[in-house]
Amino acid sequence: MRPERALVRISGLKTFFSTDFGDTVRAVDGVDLDIIEGKINGLVGESACGKSTLSLSIVKLLPSNGRIADGRILFSGEDLIRKSEDDMREIRGAQISMIFQDPTSSLNPVFRIGSQIGEAIELHRFKDEPKELTKKVVREEVTTILQLLRVPDAERVASHYPHEYSGGMRQRAMIAMAMSCRPKLLIADEPTTNLDVTIQAQVNELILDMVKKLGTTVLLITHDLGIVAEMCDRVAIMYAGKVVECADTSTIFKRSKHPYTEALLSSIPRVDIKHKRLEGIPGRVPSLVDPPPGCRFHPRCRYARAKICTQDPPTVEVEEGHRVACWRYTDVWESD
Repeated sequence: MRPERALVRISGLKTFFSTDFGDTVRAVDGVDLDIIEGKINGLVGESACGKSTLSLSIVKLLPSNGRIADGRILFSGEDLIRKSEDDMREIRGAQISMIFQDPTSSLNPVFRIGSQIGEAIELHRFKDEPKELTKKVVREEVTTILQLLRVPDAERVASHYPHEYSGGMRQRAMIAMAMSCRPKLLIADEPTTNLDVTIQAQVNELILDMVKKLGTTVLLITHDLGIVAEMCDRVAIMYAGKVVECADTSTIFKRSKHPYTEALLSSIPRVDIKHKRLEGIPGRVPSLVDPPPGCRFHPRCRYARAKICTQDPPTVEVEEGHRVACWRYTDVWESD
């Protein structure tokens, strides 16, 4: 069995946003995360915890008021933060691709789907080939990628405009665009959010199938723990701009350690337990403009001790490959 290797190694990443009121939003604040090659890596957390900001930081597509303040993002050993915009244009689409939440806002309504998929292929794979030859080859490549996604009558469908597609078909088009250049890393940012349950299952199956056939590494961003259990090999739990726990999927569900992870799992409806009252998480999600000191979950944590938890917790490896940022697993906690 081949040892696991990190395709992307994120360390100390801080991504901040400036507001019109002069405040600084610490959306990603000191994140350490490994994205394991050849695996589906899940990133889980509630809305506004920094998941999407983390993904946009990887491809350096932050809005104008955002900036990477510190840290490193090593992709195949090279720091993306130090790359120029010209370098990043060569990497985006060719080596790192992204599926966004809403395909309607990501697809250009005035261009045919085949043209939009083919643009990335032409730009990254055949840019040095003769123009006439390229057009024919690109059309064939577009048809092939749509067929891989089980799109019926792919050649005809490629000539349609986005408004002629259903929601599920638009998301397939987005997957086709993302996978058209056979990237090393696919970032899927809640790719099934706006789809009904049946179409969600089909899209998830397509992503799994493409990963299996092409060997692509995936960072799957979601708040749905059911999707995580079904699809992911490893999972990182994110809370208020920080990764608080990371392990393989089975370990997270069976032996989670961080109080926030435990609380998330306790809030899932269970069909195997009758009359179980769902447990909520007390308190509120903290502001990322003025987050609480130390462990950001401590104001809502049932284990919290003010003396310790108002200091930043270290990240502890509680077992091989299972890391948690919590004072409870340190000698300091035992001696207090």
